[in-house]
Amino acid sequence: DALECEMESVPINMCVGRISGAYVGVYPSEQPMLIPGQRITKEIVNLLNHYKRCGFSIQGEFMDRVEVLRESKHTPEA
Repeated sequence: DALECEMESVPINMCVGRISGAYVGVYPSEQPMLIPGQRITKEIVNLLNHYKRCGFSIQGEFMDRVEVLRESKHTPEA
């Protein structure tokens, strides 16, 4: 479960391809655009940035950073 994994805070523009560790959405819609365990796409990042430029509040981000699952530094053994 993504909510139980180790996480790190990453700038939103560097999250493409990473796995979300938190709910992230635009307020006041209160509908999440990202849920824990969801892969973050360029389209989602672009949309979040667009809403932010338009003056919407982004819930689940802090200082342009979001929580993502920490990537493992280990390579699988063959």
